Amino acid sequence: NFRGDGIPVFDTRVQFNLTERSYNRKTFIIVVDLEFENETLRTGAIVDRVQNVLMVNPEDISEVPPMKKHFNIEFIEGVIKHDN
Repeated sequence: NFRGDGIPVFDTRVQFNLTERSYNRKTFIIVVDLEFENETLRTGAIVDRVQNVLMVNPEDISEVPPMKKHFNIEFIEGVIKHDN
């Protein structure tokens, strides 16, 4: 329930093939608005923690490099460098 509206949420750990964790009072949900065909889809991403919120220019997004761990990159569009 977000400001009186129900929103769908997804667990990022499941999306990226990571070990699931139980939810507790330190579990965070990042609420995002996705614009699609003149409509807004509000959804929530369950994450372990929030470090920063950044504004990024599209030209600062690079290709996804090879990942060292077993990590599902199907949902990753690209990567950025931030503070080295």
